Amino acid sequence: MANETTTILEIFGQGFLEEPALFTGAVALVLFVLTQVINLITQVSTFYRERKNLVQALYAEVDFNTNELDEFLQSFIDLDGLKTRLEKGTTKIPHIADARHTIVYSDNVSRLGILKPTIIARLIEFYGLMNGIKEHIDSLNRPSFELLKPKFKYSMVAHIKDQCEKAMSKGLDLKVKMRMTYKIGATPQSK
Repeated sequence: MANETTTILEIFGQGFLEEPALFTGAVALVLFVLTQVINLITQVSTFYRERKNLVQALYAEVDFNTNELDEFLQSFIDLDGLKTRLEKGTTKIPHIADARHTIVYSDNVSRLGILKPTIIARLIEFYGLMNGIKEHIDSLNRPSFELLKPKFKYSMVAHIKDQCEKAMSKGLDLKVKMRMTYKIGATPQSK
């Protein structure tokens, strides 16, 4: 039992090398299996690399939007003062800009399936809120908005603020979940 190594000749016998068809078939089979293993490793590696890139890009976009919402809310107008001025007819609705960014999300909706279902659900909820905010901001600039009574104008602006607060909260939660799920680090501007 000193040497237990087995050679290919011992397994298949001397005739294995003397039969070209048998030898060629065995080599072809080994090469085929090795090729399939290499292809599988490449596909798995590509999947994880693509998912990592998508997660990092989505995280950066959510982070940016969440920070923008925070800045917007920090500088938001005094709602009580606005309500009083609207009731007196001494003011118009201040300009509110839609500064959201959705390119990464919009361009990769079809690829979201490579993410975990809980992250997908949170992404859809966050971007749904962001889209709703855009629609409400756009409605402030429609001619019909000027025909509304002051209390409805105020209600619309207050609703935008509420939706921004909700979206910011969802964005912060989403960032935490993404960091925990995909082990990505916080960016310097992350909160």
